[in-house]
Amino acid sequence: MVLPSETPKRGPVRRSLVACGTCCIACGLILLALAVIGLIPVAAFSLGGESGFRVIGTLAVFGCIMAAIGYSDD
Repeated sequence: MVLPSETPKRGPVRRSLVACGTCCIACGLILLALAVIGLIPVAAFSLGGESGFRVIGTLAVFGCIMAAIGYSDD
């Protein structure tokens, strides 16, 4: 249990998972916003018959999972 005055200690692997996950979330959200307002073509992100919106959303979801793994046991 972590007291409010203590900061949790994370190893370098967990810190990198949190950082990479946060970066993936930010990139996914930025790309999604740009695709919605029409500044980038959504068709450029279509992969294997899937919609470009689905592929961009997958990037954000992947980032959430990575960050959650990095924050585990806190």
